[in-house]
Formats: sequence, C-alpha cells, structure tokens
Amino acid sequence: KETSNEKSAKKDSQSSDDNNPPLKPSVPPSTPQTTNPLSYGKNTTITVLHIAEKPSIATAIAKGLSPSGTNSSSRALPVHEFTAKNFPKAPEAATARHKVTS
Repeated sequence: KETSNEKSAKKDSQSSDDNNPPLKPSVPPSTPQTTNPLSYGKNTTITVLHIAEKPSIATAIAKGLSPSGTNSSSRALPVHEFTAKNFPKAPEAATARHKVTS
C-alpha cells in the first residue's frame, strides 16, 4: 500500500513530465554547422582556438594544420601557435591565428 509521501512523489513526477515535454533540436543533426554570415572577420585577423583532449593530440593537430611549423610556449600545458592565410569557416578573413592546446 502506498504512503501519502509516495503518492505525492508520484504525482509530482507526473506533473513535471507533463510540464516539460521532450525538447526537439532547432537544427536537425544531419544539417552541417555554419558560421553565419560567412563574411565573419572580413579583412581582419581572427583567432581560432583548438582544444584537444591530451597534449600529444594538440601537438599532432598543430603539426597537421600548420603549413610551416608552430611556435609553442613551454608551460605545463603547451600552446602551439601558427598563422594561416585561410580558414574555411571564415573565408573572408585576411589571416587566421591558430592556437592549439589541451
């Protein structure tokens, strides 16, 4: 037999489910992300921050993205920095300064 506390808890959980229907995504998962408008950073230098799970992955990402090597600071968690002429998410930017860390 249910106690009055159990009945009250059951009623509260049912009413909160009724008040909070499941959320639907505003953008379907199959739709690619874009930066709108694509004129972001037009004719300026933008800074792009890449975060990796581990320092070794950050090093690999920096080496893979950098056209001519990176500068890295010697801290506990290194930050690899390089500049590239283009960045696909901001095609109108003059240059993109990339920082890769973990």
